[in-house]
Amino acid sequence: PTNELVRQLFELGGFYRLEKPIGEFKIVTDVTYITSSSVEGGLELPNRLSGKLCSIYLSQPTREELIAMLHSLVDVAVMTDKWDRSTELLMKSLVDKTVSLCHETTSKLKKSSEKFHYTFGMHEACTIIRHVLFWAIGRETLNDLVALWNHECRRELMDKLMCKEHWTILSPILQRVTSEVCVELY
Repeated sequence: PTNELVRQLFELGGFYRLEKPIGEFKIVTDVTYITSSSVEGGLELPNRLSGKLCSIYLSQPTREELIAMLHSLVDVAVMTDKWDRSTELLMKSLVDKTVSLCHETTSKLKKSSEKFHYTFGMHEACTIIRHVLFWAIGRETLNDLVALWNHECRRELMDKLMCKEHWTILSPILQRVTSEVCVELY
């Protein structure tokens, strides 16, 4: 049904309603279609649909490439916000810890058909670091930055979890990684 709906949108500029009044045609205008998918599921599109799309394969960056990208974001923030050296070093350490945390979370909480959204990777790491960089301006101490980072990790990673059991798996990991950051800090 979803592929048929998309095909109708592409070919006919609208779709036939399946609810009452059944068969009424709804015209859709002024829309740009952008689609994406992961390769993991071995996505097979029907020929009628794949002929309407342009497929581009982008591989996930390696762990080192992701860390390098996020370090460059920190470098830009350092230049624009005039941070001191200790703040810069802490932020780069938080980048490393964030990527490690996402990697460890992915290995502990495996994706399945009912937990298809259990992906903890580039998107989550970038979101955490982006939010920390955005809200870091005006933070008084390095402890405030660590607390902000911990909050963003909880918000981004734990909000995806489906049950308390999964929360109890992730919570000690986050606590351990946060204590590692604090040990490095002092």
